[in-house]
Order: sequence, then C-alpha cells, then structure tokens
Amino acid sequence: MDKYTHLCDELKITFKTIIVMQNHQIKLIDSTYDVQQAKEMLLALINSKLSFIDHQIFACGDCYGADTTHMKVRKKALVEEKARLVQVLKAYQNGNNEVELDCTISLNIRALSPA
Repeated sequence: MDKYTHLCDELKITFKTIIVMQNHQIKLIDSTYDVQQAKEMLLALINSKLSFIDHQIFACGDCYGADTTHMKVRKKALVEEKARLVQVLKAYQNGNNEVELDCTISLNIRALSPA
C-alpha cells in the first residue's frame, strides 16, 4: 500500500468516477418574435418549470420527507428571473421592436460509478 492509499483510508475519502457517456444538444428556440410573443413563450416555459419544481417539492418533500432545499432555492431564483424578464420586456412593449430568441439545451449524460 502506498502512502497516498493509506492517507485516503485514514481520512475515509471516497471518490466517485464520472464517465461522460454522451453529450447532446437540443435547439429549443431559434426564431424572432415580437415582444408580446417572446414574453408569452418565455413566461410559459418559466411557469412550466415552476410547476414542475412545485410538484417535485410536494412529491419528494411533503410526501417522503426528502430535503427540498435546493429545489426551493431554485424556485426562488426562477421567480426573481421571471420578474426581471417581465420588467425588461415591458420597456420595449410599446415600440416597434422584436426579440431574437436562441435557446439551446445541453445534455451531458453520464454514469456514476458506485462510491
């Protein structure tokens, strides 16, 4: 046993190996809209995500007692982003403006080895 293995055993350090299996991208939005259409689309996406988080908080936390702290923090951040988005788009609502939306979702699919 070398000195590093011994040190890890003493400190009870556990390493997980992450193997990236595949990277994939989905082009969700790639178009130009008037301000109202852009607002409707973006708010629909954010509201859908907020509903999903609410469901997860209920299903995981309320029903099974799991820690939902991360989900609640994420929900709060999305609510704040939603409010900022509404304010930004409101400033351009009455003019002759358009919004170019470019939204790509990146997936990094990986397998975790057991610790």
